[in-house]
Amino acid sequence: MAKKRLSEKDVLAILQEVANGAKPTDLSKKHGFSLGSFYNWKNKYGLPGGATKTASAAPKAAPAAKASSPKPAPKKRGRKPGSKNKPKVAAARPATRTAPLSGAAAIVAKIKEHESAIEKLKLDYANAMLGL
Repeated sequence: MAKKRLSEKDVLAILQEVANGAKPTDLSKKHGFSLGSFYNWKNKYGLPGGATKTASAAPKAAPAAKASSPKPAPKKRGRKPGSKNKPKVAAARPATRTAPLSGAAAIVAKIKEHESAIEKLKLDYANAMLGL
């Protein structure tokens, strides 16, 4: 685990400087910490003397509630009613399916298909030459 760069004493000293009017950005450059770390320290320890920039401002008044009708219910998102329980239809498959051949068996099957096609072409050519 990484060693903490600044001790709690150093953090409190930095927070005291901010309470005295120093800018956090200037201190972060000087001491080498991020502004995120500063605001985490500020939330954890608070500024000395309880002084904060936002505490001096007067609290805002709550907006007056309207006497109108209540808000409508939010829209439901997702599936339409009834779509969840519909049965799934299987895709139509051909009546005769053969397992795909692999390797040498596939090559032999292709050769036989081509040989039969060649024989058919030879017969068609012979018939055409004889005029049948």
